[in-house]
Amino acid sequence: MIVSMWMRFKGKVKEQMPALESVSFRIYFVGQTVSRVGSWFAKVAQQWLIYPVLTNRQELLGVVSAVQLVPSALLMVFGGVVADRVDKRKFVIWLQLVFAIISTVLAWLIFTGNIQVWHVMGAALVTGILFALDVPIRKAMLFELVEKKNFPSALALETGSYNVSRALGPAVAGFLIAVVGISAAYLLDAISFLVVSGMLVFMSVPYLVKPVVASKSMKSDLMGGFEFVWERKVLVVLLMFTFLNSVFTWPKATLMPVLVHDVYGAGEIGFGLLNAVFGLGATVAAVFFNGLYHRSENKHGLLMLAFGVTIVMLLGLAINRFFLIALVLEFFSGWGVATVNVLIATLIQTNSPGNLRGRISSIYYFVMTGAMPVGALLGSVGVKAIGVAGTIAVCGVLLAISLVVVLGVTWAKLPVKMRELAG
Repeated sequence: MIVSMWMRFKGKVKEQMPALESVSFRIYFVGQTVSRVGSWFAKVAQQWLIYPVLTNRQELLGVVSAVQLVPSALLMVFGGVVADRVDKRKFVIWLQLVFAIISTVLAWLIFTGNIQVWHVMGAALVTGILFALDVPIRKAMLFELVEKKNFPSALALETGSYNVSRALGPAVAGFLIAVVGISAAYLLDAISFLVVSGMLVFMSVPYLVKPVVASKSMKSDLMGGFEFVWERKVLVVLLMFTFLNSVFTWPKATLMPVLVHDVYGAGEIGFGLLNAVFGLGATVAAVFFNGLYHRSENKHGLLMLAFGVTIVMLLGLAINRFFLIALVLEFFSGWGVATVNVLIATLIQTNSPGNLRGRISSIYYFVMTGAMPVGALLGSVGVKAIGVAGTIAVCGVLLAISLVVVLGVTWAKLPVKMRELAG
Protein backbone atom coordinates (compact mmCIF):
# COMPACT_ATOMS: atom_id res chain seq x y z
CA MET A 1 0.00 0.00 0.00
CA ILE A 2 2.82 2.39 0.90
CA VAL A 3 4.59 1.56 -2.37
CA SER A 4 1.38 2.18 -4.30
CA MET A 5 0.83 5.55 -2.60
CA TRP A 6 4.45 6.50 -3.30
CA MET A 7 4.11 5.62 -7.00
CA ARG A 8 0.91 7.69 -7.29
CA PHE A 9 2.66 10.58 -5.60
CA LYS A 10 5.62 10.30 -8.00
CA GLY A 11 3.18 10.23 -10.91
CA LYS A 12 1.50 13.41 -9.72
CA VAL A 13 4.87 15.13 -9.26
CA LYS A 14 5.95 14.08 -12.75
CA GLU A 15 2.66 15.37 -14.20
CA GLN A 16 2.80 18.75 -12.46
CA MET A 17 6.60 19.24 -12.44
CA PRO A 18 8.19 17.24 -15.31
CA ALA A 19 11.39 19.33 -15.19
CA LEU A 20 12.34 17.47 -12.00
CA GLU A 21 13.05 14.37 -14.12
CA SER A 22 16.38 16.01 -15.01
CA VAL A 23 19.06 15.24 -12.39
CA SER A 24 20.96 18.39 -13.37
CA PHE A 25 17.87 20.53 -12.91
CA ARG A 26 17.20 18.98 -9.49
CA ILE A 27 20.71 19.89 -8.37
CA TYR A 28 20.28 23.41 -9.73
CA PHE A 29 16.85 23.76 -8.11
CA VAL A 30 18.02 22.69 -4.65
CA GLY A 31 21.17 24.81 -4.83
CA GLN A 32 19.34 27.92 -5.97
CA THR A 33 16.69 27.50 -3.27
CA VAL A 34 19.34 27.29 -0.56
CA SER A 35 21.14 30.34 -1.95
CA ARG A 36 17.95 32.34 -2.24
CA VAL A 37 16.91 31.58 1.34
CA GLY A 38 20.23 33.11 2.34
CA SER A 39 19.65 36.07 0.04
CA TRP A 40 16.33 36.74 1.75
CA PHE A 41 18.15 36.72 5.08
CA ALA A 42 20.33 39.51 3.68
CA LYS A 43 17.41 41.42 2.13
CA VAL A 44 15.42 41.45 5.38
CA ALA A 45 18.57 42.41 7.30
CA GLN A 46 19.30 45.26 4.85
CA GLN A 47 15.81 46.71 5.15
CA TRP A 48 15.75 46.42 8.94
CA LEU A 49 19.20 48.01 9.15
CA ILE A 50 18.11 51.04 7.15
CA TYR A 51 14.84 51.41 9.08
CA PRO A 52 14.60 51.46 12.06
CA VAL A 53 18.09 50.35 13.29
CA LEU A 54 20.53 52.79 11.65
CA THR A 55 18.12 55.59 10.72
CA ASN A 56 14.59 56.84 11.31
CA ARG A 57 14.24 57.95 7.68
CA GLN A 58 11.59 55.87 5.95
CA GLU A 59 12.41 57.32 2.52
CA LEU A 60 15.88 55.74 2.64
CA LEU A 61 14.26 52.34 2.10
CA GLY A 62 13.40 53.44 -1.42
CA VAL A 63 16.80 55.02 -1.94
CA VAL A 64 18.82 51.90 -1.01
CA SER A 65 16.51 49.78 -3.16
CA ALA A 66 17.10 52.12 -6.10
CA VAL A 67 20.87 52.09 -5.51
CA GLN A 68 20.83 48.32 -5.88
CA LEU A 69 18.40 48.12 -8.78
CA VAL A 70 19.45 51.00 -11.03
CA PRO A 71 22.84 49.51 -12.01
CA SER A 72 21.13 46.15 -12.51
CA ALA A 73 18.65 47.73 -14.88
CA LEU A 74 21.26 49.71 -16.81
CA LEU A 75 23.67 46.80 -17.22
CA MET A 76 21.23 43.90 -17.53
CA VAL A 77 21.14 43.90 -21.34
CA PHE A 78 24.95 43.69 -21.46
CA GLY A 79 24.71 40.75 -19.08
CA GLY A 80 22.60 39.02 -21.71
CA VAL A 81 25.34 39.45 -24.32
CA VAL A 82 27.84 37.97 -21.85
CA ALA A 83 25.44 35.07 -21.17
CA ASP A 84 25.49 34.05 -24.84
CA ARG A 85 29.32 34.16 -24.94
CA VAL A 86 30.43 32.28 -21.81
CA ASP A 87 30.26 28.90 -20.11
CA LYS A 88 27.25 29.72 -17.95
CA ARG A 89 27.82 27.15 -15.21
CA LYS A 90 31.41 28.23 -14.52
CA PHE A 91 30.51 31.91 -14.60
CA VAL A 92 27.69 31.46 -12.09
CA ILE A 93 30.04 29.58 -9.73
CA TRP A 94 32.48 32.51 -9.61
CA LEU A 95 29.69 35.02 -9.12
CA GLN A 96 28.39 33.08 -6.09
CA LEU A 97 31.84 33.25 -4.52
CA VAL A 98 31.99 37.04 -4.92
CA PHE A 99 28.51 37.40 -3.39
CA ALA A 100 29.72 35.28 -0.43
CA ILE A 101 32.66 37.64 0.16
CA ILE A 102 30.38 40.72 0.21
CA SER A 103 28.01 39.18 2.77
CA THR A 104 30.91 38.05 4.95
CA VAL A 105 32.33 41.59 5.06
CA LEU A 106 28.93 43.03 6.04
CA ALA A 107 28.48 40.39 8.76
CA TRP A 108 31.88 41.34 10.21
CA LEU A 109 31.12 45.08 10.16
CA ILE A 110 27.82 44.52 11.96
CA PHE A 111 29.34 42.10 14.51
CA THR A 112 32.12 44.56 15.37
CA GLY A 113 29.70 47.50 15.62
CA ASN A 114 31.30 49.41 12.74
CA ILE A 115 28.44 49.19 10.23
CA GLN A 116 27.30 52.48 8.72
CA VAL A 117 24.65 53.44 6.16
CA TRP A 118 27.26 53.99 3.44
CA HIS A 119 28.49 50.41 3.91
CA VAL A 120 24.98 49.13 3.23
CA MET A 121 24.62 51.46 0.24
CA GLY A 122 27.99 50.41 -1.17
CA ALA A 123 27.21 46.71 -0.84
CA ALA A 124 23.83 47.29 -2.51
CA LEU A 125 25.55 49.04 -5.43
CA VAL A 126 28.12 46.27 -5.98
CA THR A 127 25.60 43.45 -5.70
CA GLY A 128 23.32 45.32 -8.09
CA ILE A 129 26.09 45.41 -10.71
CA LEU A 130 26.84 41.70 -10.26
CA PHE A 131 23.13 40.92 -10.33
CA ALA A 132 23.02 42.29 -13.89
CA LEU A 133 25.32 39.45 -14.93
CA ASP A 134 23.91 36.74 -12.67
CA VAL A 135 20.24 36.89 -13.67
CA PRO A 136 20.38 36.56 -17.49
CA ILE A 137 23.08 33.89 -17.27
CA ARG A 138 21.11 31.76 -14.82
CA LYS A 139 17.86 32.15 -16.78
CA ALA A 140 19.52 31.22 -20.08
CA MET A 141 21.14 28.21 -18.37
CA LEU A 142 17.72 26.73 -17.58
CA PHE A 143 17.24 25.74 -21.22
CA GLU A 144 20.46 23.74 -21.02
CA LEU A 145 19.18 21.60 -18.14
CA VAL A 146 15.83 20.30 -19.46
CA GLU A 147 14.12 19.31 -22.69
CA LYS A 148 12.38 22.21 -24.43
CA LYS A 149 8.92 20.73 -23.79
CA ASN A 150 9.63 20.86 -20.06
CA PHE A 151 10.83 24.45 -20.03
CA PRO A 152 7.52 25.95 -18.74
CA SER A 153 7.82 23.55 -15.80
CA ALA A 154 11.50 24.47 -15.29
CA LEU A 155 10.78 28.19 -15.34
CA ALA A 156 7.82 27.78 -12.99
CA LEU A 157 9.92 25.73 -10.58
CA GLU A 158 12.79 28.20 -10.83
CA THR A 159 10.29 30.91 -9.93
CA GLY A 160 9.01 28.56 -7.24
CA SER A 161 12.54 28.29 -5.88
CA TYR A 162 12.58 32.06 -5.51
CA ASN A 163 9.22 32.03 -3.77
CA VAL A 164 9.90 29.04 -1.53
CA SER A 165 12.89 31.02 -0.34
CA ARG A 166 10.68 34.06 0.03
CA ALA A 167 8.33 32.02 2.21
CA LEU A 168 11.10 30.55 4.37
CA GLY A 169 13.77 33.24 4.32
CA PRO A 170 11.93 36.26 5.75
CA ALA A 171 10.14 34.24 8.43
CA VAL A 172 13.37 32.65 9.65
CA ALA A 173 15.28 35.92 9.20
CA GLY A 174 12.82 37.84 11.34
CA PHE A 175 13.21 35.31 14.15
CA LEU A 176 16.98 35.15 13.64
CA ILE A 177 17.42 38.92 13.77
CA ALA A 178 15.23 39.21 16.87
CA VAL A 179 17.05 36.42 18.76
CA VAL A 180 20.65 36.36 17.47
CA GLY A 181 21.19 39.63 15.61
CA ILE A 182 21.52 41.02 12.10
CA SER A 183 25.10 39.85 11.56
CA ALA A 184 23.97 36.20 11.71
CA ALA A 185 21.62 36.80 8.79
CA TYR A 186 24.47 38.03 6.59
CA LEU A 187 26.78 35.22 7.71
CA LEU A 188 24.24 32.56 6.75
CA ASP A 189 23.76 34.34 3.43
CA ALA A 190 27.49 33.96 2.74
CA ILE A 191 27.38 30.26 3.64
CA SER A 192 24.43 29.71 1.29
CA PHE A 193 26.41 31.11 -1.65
CA LEU A 194 29.25 28.69 -0.89
CA VAL A 195 26.79 25.78 -0.81
CA VAL A 196 25.35 26.55 -4.24
CA SER A 197 28.85 27.00 -5.70
CA GLY A 198 29.81 23.54 -4.47
CA MET A 199 26.68 21.96 -5.94
CA LEU A 200 27.22 23.60 -9.34
CA VAL A 201 30.76 22.22 -9.50
CA PHE A 202 29.37 18.67 -9.68
CA MET A 203 26.42 19.46 -11.99
CA SER A 204 26.47 18.43 -15.67
CA VAL A 205 24.80 20.42 -18.48
CA PRO A 206 22.96 17.88 -20.70
CA TYR A 207 21.59 20.29 -23.33
CA LEU A 208 24.57 22.61 -23.63
CA VAL A 209 24.22 25.52 -26.04
CA LYS A 210 27.66 26.38 -27.37
CA PRO A 211 28.68 29.96 -26.52
CA VAL A 212 28.39 32.45 -29.37
CA VAL A 213 31.78 33.15 -30.95
CA ALA A 214 32.52 36.82 -30.34
CA SER A 215 33.03 37.66 -34.02
CA LYS A 216 30.81 40.69 -33.71
CA SER A 217 31.02 43.63 -31.36
CA MET A 218 29.07 43.61 -28.12
CA LYS A 219 26.96 46.48 -29.50
CA SER A 220 26.08 44.45 -32.60
CA ASP A 221 25.12 41.41 -30.54
CA LEU A 222 23.08 43.61 -28.23
CA MET A 223 21.14 45.19 -31.09
CA GLY A 224 20.40 41.74 -32.49
CA GLY A 225 18.36 40.95 -29.38
CA PHE A 226 16.45 44.23 -29.50
CA GLU A 227 15.70 43.79 -33.22
CA PHE A 228 14.28 40.31 -32.60
CA VAL A 229 11.91 41.67 -29.94
CA TRP A 230 10.90 44.75 -31.94
CA GLU A 231 9.96 42.67 -34.98
CA ARG A 232 7.51 40.70 -32.83
CA LYS A 233 5.10 43.31 -31.50
CA VAL A 234 3.36 40.93 -29.13
CA LEU A 235 6.67 40.60 -27.27
CA VAL A 236 6.73 44.39 -26.91
CA VAL A 237 3.26 44.27 -25.35
CA LEU A 238 4.32 41.50 -22.97
CA LEU A 239 7.28 43.63 -21.90
CA MET A 240 4.91 46.55 -21.30
CA PHE A 241 2.86 44.32 -18.98
CA THR A 242 6.09 43.32 -17.21
CA PHE A 243 7.00 46.97 -16.63
CA LEU A 244 3.57 47.84 -15.24
CA ASN A 245 3.51 44.83 -12.91
CA SER A 246 6.92 45.72 -11.47
CA VAL A 247 6.59 49.49 -11.17
CA PHE A 248 3.24 49.39 -9.34
CA THR A 249 3.83 46.38 -7.07
CA TRP A 250 7.37 47.26 -5.99
CA PRO A 251 6.41 50.25 -3.76
CA LYS A 252 4.49 47.87 -1.50
CA ALA A 253 7.50 45.57 -1.21
CA THR A 254 9.80 48.54 -0.54
CA LEU A 255 7.54 50.03 2.15
CA MET A 256 6.77 46.74 3.91
CA PRO A 257 8.90 47.63 6.99
CA VAL A 258 6.89 50.86 7.38
CA LEU A 259 3.59 48.99 7.03
CA VAL A 260 4.62 46.41 9.64
CA HIS A 261 6.28 48.84 12.05
CA ASP A 262 3.88 51.79 11.89
CA VAL A 263 0.49 50.27 10.96
CA TYR A 264 0.54 46.75 12.46
CA GLY A 265 3.18 47.18 15.17
CA ALA A 266 4.26 43.60 14.52
CA GLY A 267 8.06 43.92 14.79
CA GLU A 268 10.75 41.80 13.14
CA ILE A 269 8.84 38.51 13.33
CA GLY A 270 5.71 40.07 11.86
CA PHE A 271 7.80 41.55 9.06
CA GLY A 272 9.20 38.12 8.29
CA LEU A 273 5.79 36.45 8.37
CA LEU A 274 4.18 38.98 6.02
CA ASN A 275 6.96 38.45 3.49
CA ALA A 276 6.71 34.71 4.00
CA VAL A 277 3.00 34.38 3.18
CA PHE A 278 3.55 36.37 -0.02
CA GLY A 279 6.22 33.84 -0.93
CA LEU A 280 3.92 30.96 0.02
CA GLY A 281 1.23 32.24 -2.36
CA ALA A 282 3.80 32.61 -5.12
CA THR A 283 5.06 29.08 -4.42
CA VAL A 284 1.54 27.68 -4.85
CA ALA A 285 1.35 29.52 -8.18
CA ALA A 286 4.65 28.00 -9.30
CA VAL A 287 3.80 24.42 -8.27
CA PHE A 288 0.55 24.35 -10.26
CA PHE A 289 1.66 26.60 -13.12
CA ASN A 290 2.70 23.84 -15.54
CA GLY A 291 -0.73 22.20 -15.48
CA LEU A 292 -2.53 25.54 -15.58
CA TYR A 293 -0.38 26.71 -18.50
CA HIS A 294 -0.98 23.64 -20.67
CA ARG A 295 -4.70 23.42 -19.88
CA SER A 296 -5.37 27.09 -20.59
CA GLU A 297 -5.98 27.84 -24.26
CA ASN A 298 -6.54 31.53 -23.53
CA LYS A 299 -3.21 32.70 -22.11
CA HIS A 300 -4.43 36.29 -22.43
CA GLY A 301 -7.37 35.57 -20.12
CA LEU A 302 -5.13 33.85 -17.57
CA LEU A 303 -2.80 36.85 -17.57
CA MET A 304 -5.68 39.28 -16.98
CA LEU A 305 -7.03 37.09 -14.15
CA ALA A 306 -3.65 37.20 -12.40
CA PHE A 307 -3.44 40.96 -12.85
CA GLY A 308 -6.96 41.33 -11.45
CA VAL A 309 -6.06 39.38 -8.31
CA THR A 310 -2.94 41.52 -7.86
CA ILE A 311 -4.89 44.79 -8.11
CA VAL A 312 -7.64 43.69 -5.71
CA MET A 313 -5.04 42.58 -3.15
CA LEU A 314 -3.20 45.93 -3.37
CA LEU A 315 -6.41 47.85 -2.74
CA GLY A 316 -7.38 45.48 0.08
CA LEU A 317 -4.02 45.90 1.78
CA ALA A 318 -4.33 49.68 1.54
CA ILE A 319 -7.57 49.81 3.52
CA ASN A 320 -6.83 46.94 5.94
CA ARG A 321 -5.62 47.61 9.49
CA PHE A 322 -5.54 44.05 10.86
CA PHE A 323 -2.39 41.96 10.69
CA LEU A 324 -4.12 38.57 10.30
CA ILE A 325 -6.15 39.84 7.32
CA ALA A 326 -2.96 41.26 5.85
CA LEU A 327 -1.48 37.74 5.89
CA VAL A 328 -4.37 36.45 3.76
CA LEU A 329 -4.14 39.38 1.34
CA GLU A 330 -0.41 38.90 0.90
CA PHE A 331 -0.88 35.20 0.15
CA PHE A 332 -3.17 35.92 -2.80
CA SER A 333 -1.00 38.86 -3.83
CA GLY A 334 1.91 36.42 -4.08
CA TRP A 335 -0.13 34.15 -6.35
CA GLY A 336 -1.11 37.02 -8.63
CA VAL A 337 2.33 38.60 -9.01
CA ALA A 338 4.08 35.25 -9.52
CA THR A 339 1.56 34.04 -12.11
CA VAL A 340 1.94 37.25 -14.11
CA ASN A 341 5.74 37.03 -14.05
CA VAL A 342 6.15 33.35 -14.85
CA LEU A 343 3.51 33.37 -17.62
CA ILE A 344 5.11 36.32 -19.40
CA ALA A 345 8.62 34.90 -18.98
CA THR A 346 7.52 31.49 -20.32
CA LEU A 347 5.87 32.99 -23.41
CA ILE A 348 8.94 35.08 -24.18
CA GLN A 349 11.59 32.45 -23.51
CA THR A 350 9.94 29.53 -25.29
CA ASN A 351 9.75 31.64 -28.44
CA SER A 352 13.39 32.76 -28.43
CA PRO A 353 16.11 30.97 -30.46
CA GLY A 354 18.93 29.34 -28.49
CA ASN A 355 21.65 31.69 -29.75
CA LEU A 356 19.63 34.72 -28.63
CA ARG A 357 18.18 33.36 -25.41
CA GLY A 358 20.61 35.13 -23.08
CA ARG A 359 19.95 38.47 -24.77
CA ILE A 360 16.16 38.05 -24.88
CA SER A 361 16.19 36.98 -21.23
CA SER A 362 18.27 40.03 -20.34
CA ILE A 363 15.84 42.37 -22.12
CA TYR A 364 12.96 40.89 -20.14
CA TYR A 365 14.81 41.28 -16.85
CA PHE A 366 16.07 44.70 -17.92
CA VAL A 367 12.45 45.84 -18.19
CA MET A 368 11.44 44.13 -14.93
CA THR A 369 14.45 45.34 -12.96
CA GLY A 370 14.39 48.79 -14.54
CA ALA A 371 10.84 49.27 -13.30
CA MET A 372 11.77 48.39 -9.72
CA PRO A 373 13.84 51.52 -8.89
CA VAL A 374 11.07 53.60 -10.42
CA GLY A 375 8.65 51.84 -8.09
CA ALA A 376 11.05 52.21 -5.15
CA LEU A 377 11.34 55.98 -5.68
CA LEU A 378 7.58 56.19 -6.21
CA GLY A 379 7.21 54.56 -2.81
CA SER A 380 9.68 56.98 -1.20
CA VAL A 381 7.87 60.02 -2.59
CA GLY A 382 4.44 58.59 -1.83
CA VAL A 383 5.12 57.65 1.79
CA LYS A 384 6.22 61.20 2.58
CA ALA A 385 3.25 62.76 0.78
CA ILE A 386 0.25 60.51 1.48
CA GLY A 387 1.51 57.78 3.81
CA VAL A 388 2.08 54.08 3.27
CA ALA A 389 -1.60 53.09 2.85
CA GLY A 390 -2.30 55.91 0.43
CA THR A 391 0.74 55.00 -1.65
CA ILE A 392 -0.30 51.35 -1.96
CA ALA A 393 -3.86 52.36 -2.91
CA VAL A 394 -2.66 54.76 -5.60
CA CYS A 395 -0.39 52.07 -7.04
CA GLY A 396 -3.33 49.65 -7.28
CA VAL A 397 -5.47 52.22 -9.06
CA LEU A 398 -2.67 53.25 -11.44
CA LEU A 399 -1.97 49.62 -12.32
CA ALA A 400 -5.63 49.08 -13.21
CA ILE A 401 -5.80 52.25 -15.32
CA SER A 402 -2.55 51.46 -17.13
CA LEU A 403 -3.74 47.96 -18.02
CA VAL A 404 -6.99 49.35 -19.41
CA VAL A 405 -5.04 51.79 -21.58
CA VAL A 406 -2.69 49.10 -22.94
CA LEU A 407 -5.55 46.69 -23.56
CA GLY A 408 -7.53 49.41 -25.33
CA VAL A 409 -4.69 49.89 -27.78
CA THR A 410 -3.84 46.20 -28.34
CA TRP A 411 -7.15 44.35 -27.80
CA ALA A 412 -7.80 43.63 -31.49
CA LYS A 413 -4.58 41.67 -32.03
CA LEU A 414 -3.23 40.59 -28.65
CA PRO A 415 -5.45 37.56 -27.83
CA VAL A 416 -4.71 35.91 -31.20
CA LYS A 417 -0.99 36.57 -30.94
CA MET A 418 -0.92 35.22 -27.40
CA ARG A 419 -2.40 31.93 -28.62
CA GLU A 420 0.18 31.81 -31.40
CA LEU A 421 3.00 32.26 -28.87
CA ALA A 422 1.57 29.58 -26.59
CA GLY A 423 1.59 27.08 -29.44
